[in-house]
Amino acid sequence: MAASPERRWAVWLGCGLIVLSFGIYPAYPVIVFLPLPAWARGVVALGLSALSWAMFLTGSALAGGAGLSYLRRRVGWGSSAG
Repeated sequence: MAASPERRWAVWLGCGLIVLSFGIYPAYPVIVFLPLPAWARGVVALGLSALSWAMFLTGSALAGGAGLSYLRRRVGWGSSAG
């Protein structure tokens, strides 16, 4: 990553938000067991989904192209198996 020192914090923050946005998905199966009415569990699921997407999109905007290509190399996104 060849980001300027002023922008480096934004790239790392963006990459962190992208990675953390995927940490919300394991909570979805837990929602079923919450002692809430069905409509409230649906609201919680929609809220978590909106939070996850907001974190991902904000992280993508902060990281920019350089941060996203760095994450792709580290995680293996977009690489063909074979």
